[in-house]
Amino acid sequence: MAKWRSVHTQFWTDSRVVEEFTPEDRYFFLYLLTNQNTTQIGIYQITKRQIAFDLGYSTETVNALLERFINYHKLIRYNPNTKELAIKNWGKYNLVRGGKPVLDCVSAELRDVKDDSLIAYVSEQITNPEIKRLFDTYTLRGTCRGEKEEEEKEEEEYQEEEQEEQEVGGKNPPPTPHQQIQELFNTLCPSFPRVISLGKTRRKHLQARWKQFNYDLSVFETAFKRVEASEFCKGKNDKNWKVSFDWLIQNDSNMVKVLEGKYDNRLKVVHGGGSTWAERNPGVENHPFYNKHRRARDAV
Repeated sequence: MAKWRSVHTQFWTDSRVVEEFTPEDRYFFLYLLTNQNTTQIGIYQITKRQIAFDLGYSTETVNALLERFINYHKLIRYNPNTKELAIKNWGKYNLVRGGKPVLDCVSAELRDVKDDSLIAYVSEQITNPEIKRLFDTYTLRGTCRGEKEEEEKEEEEYQEEEQEEQEVGGKNPPPTPHQQIQELFNTLCPSFPRVISLGKTRRKHLQARWKQFNYDLSVFETAFKRVEASEFCKGKNDKNWKVSFDWLIQNDSNMVKVLEGKYDNRLKVVHGGGSTWAERNPGVENHPFYNKHRRARDAV
């Protein structure tokens, strides 16, 4: 059965066509509207090679024309991966009448679209409320499907890394104690925002740190205690920068810096007026390093 595609006669008097379209543009756009691959919904699959063959153009010319209609005229979109093309104003002129036969046909064709962003693109110009609602349903499907695929991908990557971790040296090391590390941080670092939940990214980082520190929970305990004891880590520095749980675990160097004492408080005795560092830090007078300097000072 032959397909029919309507082209309004005002096409030839449209101000944009008259003023902006070259003769080649008009020929190319009429082809996009009426070629044998077109569908009822204005989204269809077609290769650049097929366009070139039908029009007698080179592939380079087709690429240039597609680029012109995508970025200059802004009347189409093309996905080179799925080979799908969408015509922006298709719904405005072709999806005017509703009814069950039309809705059934539209629904069947929407199900075959691979790039759901093209459905949203065409939907913007549809004026028929029934058809627009149908398009929007499939747009929502695409959003949910994209989020689900992303979650599944992250979970798959996480499981693969867990499997790799368990195969180190042909042994089965202890699994990452995500919950215990979270509780340790919340207990030992009350000066910092509490960790409420552990998403995929945090779990992935914790897994890497767990492996880095040879599956030793005490290393995390030591690091958290040093962070809590550090005035620098609490924001008392030139930039008012403050440590966070994510900063600690995000790479293989930040926790090492903490463990090596880079952010430990520095003992300092201030001579002359004003309060001393020891006065601002009760209990430090028992520190041997402080006492050594105090004895040296008193001997003078």
